[in-house]
Amino acid sequence: AFVGSDANRDLEGLSVEEAAKIRKKSCLDLILDLLLYEKGDVGRLGVNSCEEDLIHVLSSPYTMIGSDGIDAGTNPHPRLYSTFPKVLGTYVREKKILTLEDGIRRMTGLTADTLNLPRVGYITVGYKADITIFDPEKIGENNSFQDPRRYPKGINWVFVGGVAVMTEGKLTGELNGHVLKHKRSVQ
Repeated sequence: AFVGSDANRDLEGLSVEEAAKIRKKSCLDLILDLLLYEKGDVGRLGVNSCEEDLIHVLSSPYTMIGSDGIDAGTNPHPRLYSTFPKVLGTYVREKKILTLEDGIRRMTGLTADTLNLPRVGYITVGYKADITIFDPEKIGENNSFQDPRRYPKGINWVFVGGVAVMTEGKLTGELNGHVLKHKRSVQ
């Protein structure tokens, strides 16, 4: 997915097997050489679950929805741009694994409550106005492993802290986000 130096940039987006052929090495030697040369600054994309497992996990009322997508390299995992749109388009609208309300709750309020994040996760007076306005009939992923940096479809407006960062599907250039800190719980 990514490497830290320009020396191996030509390998980004290739499978290990494809990269090994280019470097005329075994897959193991390529991996070990890359890790040494890049001092560990190597990212990979992997598939570690199947659709049946994902549906089983989503069916649990305790499952929160989030992403560990990392914005690094030219070919990040597609989930960086599409975790929430994929859930809303595929598992809410198409497969009906979750209701729209429950899908949104698992992305917002349940996560804020579980992580004890103050004044976020709900639309209420005094809370941060982080709001995404989307068309539930159109929202969905619009990218792939081959073209991961494509914005999802169906999102029209995004507000962060009450400031529009996307209007009518176009980024505004506003950067209004900040790090959220949780309250420590005393035990």
